[in-house]
Amino acid sequence: MDAYGRAYISTIIAIAFSLFLTFGCGNAPSVEFDESVPAQLSPIVTRVAPVAGRAGDTITIFGFGFSAEAQQNIVVVGGSTAIATAYALVDPPAAGELERLTFVVPSGAAVGATTIACNVFEQASNGDVAFTVNP
Repeated sequence: MDAYGRAYISTIIAIAFSLFLTFGCGNAPSVEFDESVPAQLSPIVTRVAPVAGRAGDTITIFGFGFSAEAQQNIVVVGGSTAIATAYALVDPPAAGELERLTFVVPSGAAVGATTIACNVFEQASNGDVAFTVNP
């Protein structure tokens, strides 16, 4: 099973556990949850389109685990950060691609080959999706 498959299974388990904590099991005792423990799983970036762009270009990130509030998604590209400008569900979903974000390549992004990552509520995504910042 590849990394995306493991992440998908982890997401399903987290959702099931969350539902159990929310709705319980009949007369089961309530479970206290330590608020200091992060419950959000790290987002996963599966691909970007297009795979190259210059400052000011709009880029789409595909994956899952993003915030539905676009401004809560911080994109890291070429050593600079940008706030996502839009969030949407992928319809129909594809392998490992349930959500998409758009962002504008920031003017401070270093030119050349780099990677794209996304931070959501202090949870960092994988940083292995290639992107090229053109001059």
